[in-house]
Amino acid sequence: MTNGADNYPVKLSIDYPDRNMNRPTSFFRLFTIIPIAFVAFLMAQAFPFMQSATTYNTNQDEFNQFLARYFAAGAEPQDIFALLIAAAFLAPIVLFVIGFIANLFNPFVLMIVFRQKYPRFWFEFYVKLLGFFSRVFSYFTLLSDVYPSTDEDQNVHLDIQYPDVKKDLSRGLPLIKWFLAIPHYIVLCFVAIATIVCDVLIWFSILFTGRVPKDFFDFITGFYRWGLRVAAYATFQFTDKYPPFSLQ
Repeated sequence: MTNGADNYPVKLSIDYPDRNMNRPTSFFRLFTIIPIAFVAFLMAQAFPFMQSATTYNTNQDEFNQFLARYFAAGAEPQDIFALLIAAAFLAPIVLFVIGFIANLFNPFVLMIVFRQKYPRFWFEFYVKLLGFFSRVFSYFTLLSDVYPSTDEDQNVHLDIQYPDVKKDLSRGLPLIKWFLAIPHYIVLCFVAIATIVCDVLIWFSILFTGRVPKDFFDFITGFYRWGLRVAAYATFQFTDKYPPFSLQ
């Protein structure tokens, strides 16, 4: 796994603050983050999954309305049981169909599938945007007390290789990458819980000692690095290389 992580075309490193952190801004981090978080929220509208989420929410609303009408009609216990059994078998198929349709709203997928192109300006724009979000993440999770810049690298170093579409990217694989990445989504949900615990411990550590524990810092950085590689694979289509299950 380590070698796979080392050779992966998406790399992220965050400088460890080997010094005393600013305690007042760390204590009020939920408030000091608000201005730059609002900017990040507005910029997030440029991400392809924001357009896909609209389609997903529409389909989800229609399904909820169907369930409401079904139970309002007075369903019998055996009918409810049969519905649950059918849902267990149909859920993977429905998930795949909804995800497939939503994925068609991803501009990267459309360009790769139909034109076999990945415009350089798109790539550079999203790499810069991901760098900005990485700085906001590092500040919010107390990995840094330096206020995030919208354009300077600061303590975050992001390296993503520009893909040679005809050589490195398949025309059909982008349509199902999101589905292939489901194991990562599941594991990352559990890792995220541990990340929240580590972040709370970092907050207390800064208040009492002024320092960020190195082990917790590495774990949170690894979690973000892992999630970034999955997004680069399944959403931004930077690579066809399957992301490693690794924090490294």
